[in-house]
Amino acid sequence: MNTEPMQSHPLDERITETIVSTGAPMRLRAAVEAERERTYVRRLVVRRMKISGAMAGVAAALGAAFALIAPGGGSSAPTVGDTLALAGHGRTAAAVASGNSGLLAAHVADVSFPTWRKQGLQPTGQRTDTLSGKHAVTVFYGGAAAPIAYSIVDGKLAWPSGGSVAMRSPTEIRSLTSGGRNVVVWREHGLTCVMSAPSAVPAARLVKLAAGVASYYAA
Repeated sequence: MNTEPMQSHPLDERITETIVSTGAPMRLRAAVEAERERTYVRRLVVRRMKISGAMAGVAAALGAAFALIAPGGGSSAPTVGDTLALAGHGRTAAAVASGNSGLLAAHVADVSFPTWRKQGLQPTGQRTDTLSGKHAVTVFYGGAAAPIAYSIVDGKLAWPSGGSVAMRSPTEIRSLTSGGRNVVVWREHGLTCVMSAPSAVPAARLVKLAAGVASYYAA
């Protein structure tokens, strides 16, 4: 039910004054009053529609602005390139051995990092990062001359473009070069493993190390 007081329009007032001054019959007066009521209702509806339209426009604009600044939904997944960049960020903590002499305490989910001491490598440190919401741990091996960086990211990253498949069984290992570094990428228990080293370290050595990890977890 409409509770707003009906406001007179100047034209309506002039028509009413003319009818009264000329002594028009009651039937004509009633018809004019009825038409005046209908005109008022139409004006009221049109006005509310305009207000509603303006409010809808404001709401749409605010929604678009919020979509541009809101976090989460528009976040893109990390890439192998993002993971490779971690190798240049350096160590932030020591690499600590676990109770298993062949493994370090560092891990992502149920995949741990090897010590690789039997392979002639020495763990020199590690770092922990978050890439687009994904947990990532990187362990550094070897000396300053030819360090190896091995990162594990919690999730299946898209395979990098280019490169070649170096091994298919028991785990697919892809080999490529990027930024003057040899790189191998593989997946382990739903995680993505990325290992890289300067070109002084042969790609075949990285593939062999990755294959050893894959064989350990396939056993």
